[in-house]
Amino acid sequence: MIKDFVKLTRKEISEKPGQLAAKIVYNLMCDNNFDLFFIGNTLGNTLYTVQLNNKERAIVCFTDESILQSYINREVVKKGLNNSYGDKIVCVKINICTLNAILSEYVEDDMDETVRTIIVNPNTKDYFIPLNIELMSSLIINSGDIDVEDIDTRVDAEDLKTLEYDKEEKRFIFSNEVS
Repeated sequence: MIKDFVKLTRKEISEKPGQLAAKIVYNLMCDNNFDLFFIGNTLGNTLYTVQLNNKERAIVCFTDESILQSYINREVVKKGLNNSYGDKIVCVKINICTLNAILSEYVEDDMDETVRTIIVNPNTKDYFIPLNIELMSSLIINSGDIDVEDIDTRVDAEDLKTLEYDKEEKRFIFSNEVS
């Protein structure tokens, strides 16, 4: 899979606003070796999900950790995260193929309620691009960008960063930024 350098016209952008966001997400994913940033609990057994309009659950992820930090500090999101996960959460960098392998370990049958979609936020606006996890993973593997033998279902410690709720600043900040 290679970056898409085709420029869109103003007309194309105005007629299909999602096309530009999808192109941005795709190119950022290519730049980042298909790694994305997810919100998780400190136990490492839950990723942050939301319910889509079609009632399906989707895992929320971001193209970089600064966008993740901006998103989690919105009033409604911050309150929900604090209620669900407490005053410490984790930012975890996971490759889409790794995520698919992890989720596949939990699928017992076709009727399983396993989450099959991620929604990716390429910027600080409220615009997310939905992607099917299994389809994207197979496209990446079939393109030869990632070898199936190189996929590990363990997440390295260097890909985890803790965010703590700072009561004075009233926001989640990365632990290394806590004074």
